[in-house]
Amino acid sequence: MEVKGVEDLGHVQSAVPAEPKRQAERADGSSSPHDDVLLSDAAKILSQLEEVSEVREDRVAEVRAAIERGDYVTDEKIRIAVERLLDEMGPS
Repeated sequence: MEVKGVEDLGHVQSAVPAEPKRQAERADGSSSPHDDVLLSDAAKILSQLEEVSEVREDRVAEVRAAIERGDYVTDEKIRIAVERLLDEMGPS
């Protein structure tokens, strides 16, 4: 590869300064810099879902208290848990 001097670069143009940015005009006719954000309906719903806690704190507190008291585990609850487990495992 051969490297040539700067004289072989050809015509180089001088830089042209950029035009200053225009400020956006508001609906009321005034102009000032501002940003606009438009959210889709889906984005609004997702935002609301993020605010909703999936954990029911009141129910968690009830269960913890029952466990501490020793009366959370009952025969009925064991039966339901076994049935659910068998349902999840499917037919054998």
